[in-house]
Formats: sequence, C-alpha cells, structure tokens
Amino acid sequence: MDIRFIIAIVMLSIAVINDYKERKVKNIIPAIMIVLGIIVNMFFYQDVNLLHSLLISFVYFFSLFFIPRLFHINEFMGAGDIKLLMATSFLLGWKFSFYTFLYSVIIGSIMLIILNLRRIKEIGFNVVMFFMNKGKWEIDESQEKTNMFTIYILIGLIMQFVINCDWLFPNLFNF
Repeated sequence: MDIRFIIAIVMLSIAVINDYKERKVKNIIPAIMIVLGIIVNMFFYQDVNLLHSLLISFVYFFSLFFIPRLFHINEFMGAGDIKLLMATSFLLGWKFSFYTFLYSVIIGSIMLIILNLRRIKEIGFNVVMFFMNKGKWEIDESQEKTNMFTIYILIGLIMQFVINCDWLFPNLFNF
C-alpha cells in the first residue's frame, strides 16, 4: 500500500472529525498534507508532477470558490474542502485528486438528494425565487440545513484508490 494514500486517509479522517466538531477544517491539516506531499514525492516517488498539481489547485480554487461567489452562492463548497482537494493533488497527483473530486460529488449528490427529500418544497421554492430574482434571493444556509463535504472527499478518495481507473483522461499529460 502506498504511504501517500495512508497519509491522505489519516489527514482526511482528522479533517472529517474536525469538521464535524467545529464545522470548519483547520488550515494546518491541508498545509501538512501539501508539505508531506511535496517531500514524499520529491524524495521517494517521482510519478507526481508538482507543476500539474499546482495548476489543478488553481483550477479547484477558481472553479469551486471564486465562480460560485460571483453568482452569490456563498456556501457551494467550503474553503476547507477546497484546500483538502488541493492538498490531495499535491500528495497523490492531479489525476487522483480529480477523480477523488468526481466520486465525492457523485456520492455527495446522492446523499444530499436522499437527505433533502423531506425539504423538497422548500428547496424548489428557493430555486425558483433565486432564478426569478436573478440571484438576489437569500437562501437559508443555517447550520442545521448544511452538510459537511469532507466525509464525501474521504469516501471519494477511498473509491478512487479501490477503482484506480483512468476512464476520463487515459493518455493526457503522460510526458
């Protein structure tokens, strides 16, 4: 088993516990993952291109943090979740991180649909009012109505490790 995967599992488990207790991921957790990822990949593994990891980190930040806020969607995904995905990129590589993100979104979407079936009328009303008012409708994002995404990142990471299939980018950036 790859030591990088073990590091990722341990750090993401700590992040899940921290997110559950405080509803926030401490900055030290992704920072440790990034530093360990750079050190481990420089000295023990040469299969992770750190430049690609840096580029995908910018893509994560821009597309998951900045763009939703342009449309006044403040809690699309928390900054801690985005930092964990960025750290996963430095630790396990950009492709592994991207597939982790895809699996996380799939599992998270399924779970949110199941959890929100009882609130379907309220959600439908909020969506209609949001689009009718051109993004100026305030959606209730109180603590009891939000969901942690860190657990889905952990599940997505495990799924990518088990499946380990490059079905989307089979020959991209293999230089």
